[in-house]
Amino acid sequence: MDEEIEAIEELTDLPKGHQTIRVKWVYKTKLKENGEVDKYKAHLVAKGYKHEFGVDYKEVFAPVARHDIIRLMVSLAAQNSWPIFQLDVESTFLHGELQEKVFVDQPLGYVKVKDEHKVYRLKKALYRLNQAPRAWFRMANCNLVSMPMEVSLKLVRDPEGRKIDNTLYKKIVGSLMYLTATEPDIMHAVSIISRYMEFPTVMHLLVAKRIFRYLQGTSEYGLFYKKSEKSSLVGLTDSDYAGDLGDRKSTFGYVFMMNSTAISWCSKKQSIVTLSTTEAEFVVATVCTCQNPVLHGRSKHIDVKFHFIRDLTRDGVVELYYCKSEDQIVDIMTKPLKLPAFQKLWKLLGVCAINKSLN
Repeated sequence: MDEEIEAIEELTDLPKGHQTIRVKWVYKTKLKENGEVDKYKAHLVAKGYKHEFGVDYKEVFAPVARHDIIRLMVSLAAQNSWPIFQLDVESTFLHGELQEKVFVDQPLGYVKVKDEHKVYRLKKALYRLNQAPRAWFRMANCNLVSMPMEVSLKLVRDPEGRKIDNTLYKKIVGSLMYLTATEPDIMHAVSIISRYMEFPTVMHLLVAKRIFRYLQGTSEYGLFYKKSEKSSLVGLTDSDYAGDLGDRKSTFGYVFMMNSTAISWCSKKQSIVTLSTTEAEFVVATVCTCQNPVLHGRSKHIDVKFHFIRDLTRDGVVELYYCKSEDQIVDIMTKPLKLPAFQKLWKLLGVCAINKSLN
């Protein structure tokens, strides 16, 4: 707690024309892998939702590397035999110097006697300031499954279903979203369950827990970036058709492979309703636009939105190739698969047993 207080300067009177931002202590118990208590932590957080843009802060941009860029760098390092160094900065957010004048109330436990009316001016960032931008949920001993989602499962929004704790469900989905940074095989399943965070039911929770059961059984597997004779970057795209039973929007996916291992992937519901399988594929891959530039009324919204792909193809920036269904890796991003097909595409992504690969 004293470390958090170091972000605060000496007491001062609140200048005219300024307002204070309230703060609170957030307590957390950090556990070891076996469930024992490691240590107790406390964060002093600012109630950033009361920040006023232009007064308390002006910029919120933070130069954070995207996960796909990090994976690309790992792939390049493997290809070129570069050494990799990993560093960690403790309490990173608390090292940021503030440019704006920000005043906060005296935090609980640190109120100065006879100076209760005074406020603190921040000299460094606090958690939850706008400019300072694998939880397992007791499933370590769960029954294991071989796939993250059942093939025949069709999730829907169920207003009459038994509702569960909304906050708990969001925490579960958030943890799984974090894990998709290194687990492309769960991307589609996590994308599906993330659509029901407004009204989650017991059924949605069971599907989410199944993903944890799958992860527990594949904890020794991961992406293996290796050196290839010839460096290559290949992108694959695919889409189902009207797969969402609620609004009949299609689910698209893509995978970018660097030296035969995935470095970037996505599974997401399309923002528009497509009227045919052709349009669904067109939105994600723009194949029809590149091959047939004819414009008609029903496809105008698609042609305008994805017109730049046709220009890139014509200029030779990208090349488009047809991919057979049996070799379409992105199927794993658009729909649940039977076990043989799932395991085949799983390996094509570059996923393997890490210990065996290192040996």
